[in-house]
Amino acid sequence: MKAILSLFSLTESSLKLSYSFALFVTSGAVITAFGHGDTLDVKFYYSYEDALNVFEFLLPLERRAYMLSLTFDFLFLVSYSLCFYILIAHLYRSSFWCKTLKRFVLYAGIFDFIETFSSLLVLLRVISVPKFLPMATSLKWLFVFINLGLLLYGLVLNRVKIKRALSA
Repeated sequence: MKAILSLFSLTESSLKLSYSFALFVTSGAVITAFGHGDTLDVKFYYSYEDALNVFEFLLPLERRAYMLSLTFDFLFLVSYSLCFYILIAHLYRSSFWCKTLKRFVLYAGIFDFIETFSSLLVLLRVISVPKFLPMATSLKWLFVFINLGLLLYGLVLNRVKIKRALSA
């Protein structure tokens, strides 16, 4: 496998990133094309009452579309978590904080999993709407934006290091 990768000058981590990104784009496209339009997971904040209203007034066809959307959301959360993990690990590989940042990156995916799994259980009528659902969504978005900030900072930091090395 390494011989094939070297032919195309691909490293294992860039190949993993490529697969993760492809999964990210594909699952996102499927969610957009076939998903339910008024999903809670795309909102930055909503109240418990908002969640109750969304789940209470779904028609059977909307309920199935929402379940399909949440099913692909599992692929989506795994793929963006992997993308964040690989990129952060690469950008901060020489940093003292690399291990901590790699763990920290996964929090968005963890809260998204809690949100998605709970919503799916509500749609399947296994549980009632949990009180923590709005908080899980808000924490997911908080960590997504923190991860994006870490990525931007890492890109700027690496660009500055490269410019310094070239000018020396």
